[in-house]
Amino acid sequence: MNFKSRINRWAQCLVVALLLAVAAGCANPVQAVNAAQYHAFGFDARQDSPDTEILAYRYGSVNIGQLRMPYWKDEKEGSRQATGIHATMSIEGGLYVKWRLRSTGQVFEDTVDLRAVLPNDLTNQRVYFVALGDKVFVYLSDLSKQKQQSEPIVGPFRIQLYPTRLIYSTPR
Repeated sequence: MNFKSRINRWAQCLVVALLLAVAAGCANPVQAVNAAQYHAFGFDARQDSPDTEILAYRYGSVNIGQLRMPYWKDEKEGSRQATGIHATMSIEGGLYVKWRLRSTGQVFEDTVDLRAVLPNDLTNQRVYFVALGDKVFVYLSDLSKQKQQSEPIVGPFRIQLYPTRLIYSTPR
């Protein structure tokens, strides 16, 4: 085998090794909070913050069949002022929100990395945000049980039936 043949053979082996490594990484996704899990996401600016207009938002990505697509709306399309979804979603990229105060015209935006504050298992959990004034508040509700009378009321009305905790608020 001459030198050129050895180089070609070495290059082919390297390509095969890289393809196997990539395939192995795709076949064994990390079982962490950023892995795609079935859970809920939502907001309702009409009820929670009537002076706020949601201009854009993005939350991870949603698996629809074999497709993974980001769950978002932007200013070009016109963003909804409320949404609720239950799906297999990953939170890679976290939560991005851009909003305008109707009374002043001021525009704010925030990107939240939720990986550090969400549990590894998001089954029966809802991530819910409220943009209010110059802050965004992110809540996590446990949808598997109803809130007990002795538990504190946390968050807007829509999520008060469940045990809920504030997991993020914009530092200002």
